[in-house]
Amino acid sequence: MPMCKTYTPDDLIRFIYHETSESEELGIIEQLASDQEFLNEYRQLVKTVSALGGGFTDPHPTSVNIVLEYSASLHEKTVH
Repeated sequence: MPMCKTYTPDDLIRFIYHETSESEELGIIEQLASDQEFLNEYRQLVKTVSALGGGFTDPHPTSVNIVLEYSASLHEKTVH
């Protein structure tokens, strides 16, 4: 008897953003149809994603530089 995969909230987020494979998509749809709690979680995540809208923009250049400098400093520490 084949084992069915149980999908997680992380899988739901990937599903909402269309980042799942075709087989994952079918499995998630099947689980949504058979698991009320999973469906409720999906609905809540869709509301959250919708509320976020397109509010994300490119990071400020200063923020990017801070992250790059920090990353470089970590690399220097591991090289020595």
